[in-house]
Amino acid sequence: MTDLDSPVQFLKGVGPKRAEMLERLGIGTVRDLLMHFPRRVEDRRDSRAIADAPPGCSAVVSGVVRSVRVFGPRWRRGFRIEVDDGTAAIQAVWFRAAWMREKFKAGVRVVLSGKVGEYKGAASMTHPGFEIIPEGIERDDAGLGGIVPVHPATEGLAPGVIRNLVRAALDAYSGAFTEWLPARTVERRNLMPPSAAVREMHFPSSPETRLEALRRFKFEELFLSQTLLARRKSKAAARRKAAAMPTPPGLDEKIRSRMPFVFTRAQDRAVREIVSDMASDRPMNRLLEGDVGSGKTAVAAYAMLVAVGNGAQAAFMAPTEVLALQHHMTLKSVLDGSGVRMSLLEGGMKAAERSALLHAARTGTVDIVVGTHALIQEDVEFARLGLAVVDEQHKFGVAQRACILGKGSNPDFLVMTATPIPRTLALAVFGDLDVSVIDELPPGRVPPVTAVAAAAAARRSALDFVRARLREGRQAYFVFPAIEKGEAGGRATLVDGLRRLAGTFPGVPMASMHGGLPREEKERVMEGFRRGEIGILAATTVIEVGVDVPNATVMVIEDADRFGLAQLHQLRGRIGRGTAESRCFLFAGDCTPEALGRLRIIEGTADGFRIAEEDLKVRGPGEFAGLRQHGLPDFRVADLAGDFGLLMQAREDASDLVCRDPGLADPDSAGVAARIATVEEASPSASGLA
Repeated sequence: MTDLDSPVQFLKGVGPKRAEMLERLGIGTVRDLLMHFPRRVEDRRDSRAIADAPPGCSAVVSGVVRSVRVFGPRWRRGFRIEVDDGTAAIQAVWFRAAWMREKFKAGVRVVLSGKVGEYKGAASMTHPGFEIIPEGIERDDAGLGGIVPVHPATEGLAPGVIRNLVRAALDAYSGAFTEWLPARTVERRNLMPPSAAVREMHFPSSPETRLEALRRFKFEELFLSQTLLARRKSKAAARRKAAAMPTPPGLDEKIRSRMPFVFTRAQDRAVREIVSDMASDRPMNRLLEGDVGSGKTAVAAYAMLVAVGNGAQAAFMAPTEVLALQHHMTLKSVLDGSGVRMSLLEGGMKAAERSALLHAARTGTVDIVVGTHALIQEDVEFARLGLAVVDEQHKFGVAQRACILGKGSNPDFLVMTATPIPRTLALAVFGDLDVSVIDELPPGRVPPVTAVAAAAAARRSALDFVRARLREGRQAYFVFPAIEKGEAGGRATLVDGLRRLAGTFPGVPMASMHGGLPREEKERVMEGFRRGEIGILAATTVIEVGVDVPNATVMVIEDADRFGLAQLHQLRGRIGRGTAESRCFLFAGDCTPEALGRLRIIEGTADGFRIAEEDLKVRGPGEFAGLRQHGLPDFRVADLAGDFGLLMQAREDASDLVCRDPGLADPDSAGVAARIATVEEASPSASGLA
């Protein structure tokens, strides 16, 4: 049998009911089932009697659950079971896991794996791996005595049942896994054949052979994504010529004279790279990356003025109205009295105002248009768009990039991000872009001091600090994870928080900022906060990027454990914008020790790149830059936090392939071409820049 895309329902042992259960795991075909790799494998060759498992050793034991119990105070209840195999009993303990009470009942058989210790004088395992053995499953089928895969399961489908279904699928279909990688790549990287690799992933002969199988599947994922990026970059470079936009000394001096400060060395380096790109007859395709407060917007403004100085228009797209408004106001102050014509395009504009702006863009009577997604709507046209700038690149995908580029005739393209991107992620997701990094802050900037406030006393002390700063004439941000109760899941909300702040800081003028406010209200609030008329700005994460008020020197983030580290770093970047010392307090009440440990990382460093690396390890690449929106296949097994060496090998091989065979027309490239066609069919944006 060779059709891996056959519905899994017709596999022996499945049927309609189990097919519905498998669908919950994202399994609809035989291929899906065979690519549903174990989350771990357990070496049960050394399974032993409980009586023969002394404290201090790692062991696999099995037995019958004799008792189940929830213990501890209500807010941090744990769960405990006692398992007996006839030779002795052992307890399995899970802290803060009362929900596991639904999984176990007395009388069921279980397999436990973990380190044996003592709990209240009795043999125990803390947070062990476990598998509940369904009725009718024999000892051998439970994997005792072998190396056993433990697959992600769902209600009604225990790991043992999935294991047996996978075994049946392998027996019938494993030969359908044929080689698709180029022969020279397979030989160069000494990769295991796919039919052997898929079997070793599920039922390994040894831990070593499973690692080789895992390397095979990691490499294929990385190679496929790198080939997509290499082809995208190759097509962009070869497809067309752009209008060269040089920067003569006179134009450079004119632009720099408008900047409110002298560029740092890192900004100057980025400007040189951008100027070189824009002077070329090939379209610029560059990512400008820098930590919060490093001055990316000024570099982007320089690039836009180069375009305007060459008689072209520039478009600046931001992900939120708040950020678009902030950029518009910043550019307006830089360009005041210059004769450069600029407008702001937003989704909620009045019809007449919008119509006039669209006419100005279409006829070329406006030089720079700043906006949100509204810029890529069908009725937006430019007379001579020469440069498209996209801010917060990770919030847009390939399709949006293609749309904004389609508004002009081969315009230059500059994308920016204030989220430091780990090198592995930058290569894996933005490998089709040249990269400029601004790796220093402007002179005089003092990084904020950050403190985690978990206990009630620490929170009171933090609020006293805020009170003292307000008396000094400084301003403060209070950030909340949600606007109202319906979105909050029982945690802090902006509406309740504002009410509480009014009682805590009586007489202090305050306002709120969130994405649902009308444009006029956002402008009023932002301008009032900038002028110092508002002492406290209570906000959601709409202030994450772009808001720049040097007098705001303190920030409190409620329920900080609800945010990722990179996002916390972005929020913290709203303070420390001047020379005064700033302080950021991370309020985290009832959170897990793991979450508290993550917050300690951001407490201990202001290095955005280190924070991003840690966040990548904890949360995976999807939180930084969903691969799908960039037209790339999801990674099932590749680990961007730990597979840098393998990524570089895949990148090298993909580049060699595309250089040698750009159209993937050679017979040896047929398998790669077929895989890429499948990805592009599933995600049309994958070829959006081709």
